[in-house]
Amino acid sequence: MLICRDFTLEFQAASKNNVLVKTLTELNAVDLETTERLLGLFNDDHVPYDYQKESSDAPSLANMTKKAIQLLSRSDKGFFLMVEGGKIDHAHHETRVIYIKMPGRDQRSEEHTSELQ
Repeated sequence: MLICRDFTLEFQAASKNNVLVKTLTELNAVDLETTERLLGLFNDDHVPYDYQKESSDAPSLANMTKKAIQLLSRSDKGFFLMVEGGKIDHAHHETRVIYIKMPGRDQRSEEHTSELQ
């Protein structure tokens, strides 16, 4: 007998301060004062390239990074955050790199963290 676990239910049941979000609207509505852990599941498969997004309620990598920085920066012990677009390898194989190049991405991350320094 195969027993399947629903980790999203377990995550939410573990603490009332664990928050699961699936849309940009939900991500933007996260209460940073009460959220201890944040889990974003925005697609059943790979998150599509920005130019392929069918829903305007799908967060961009920049949206997700900004929220992560806001949440993690609450710690007085500091934090480490590694951000990588998971489909970058796919883009290279499909020779679509030009579509995912986003000028200013590093600048936006610096803007989000500059107030922390």
